[in-house]
Amino acid sequence: WLIGRSNPGYSLESAGSRLPADDRKAFRQALREVRREARAIILDGQQARREAANLLQLPTLDTSALAAALERARNADATIRTRLEQRIIDFAASSSPEDSQL
Repeated sequence: WLIGRSNPGYSLESAGSRLPADDRKAFRQALREVRREARAIILDGQQARREAANLLQLPTLDTSALAAALERARNADATIRTRLEQRIIDFAASSSPEDSQL
């Protein structure tokens, strides 16, 4: 399940799709927990993207404000991805060797 096929649009969550049903459910629950715990970070990233889009609509571009909004969005995305990846690592480390071969 860790190797999986690399397809366009391949998501972290889909990495567990070949696990046995109980493990797949636990895997998805673990990823949902990360998202729930990081809700404020997710919302901040979304707000930063909206701010960047709004700044691009203004007649005069404030490049400093745009750069700051994009940096906030990027940092939020990186934080969430890092937390998701760590949860996947933790899940894989606790899985049986047989499950890792699926």
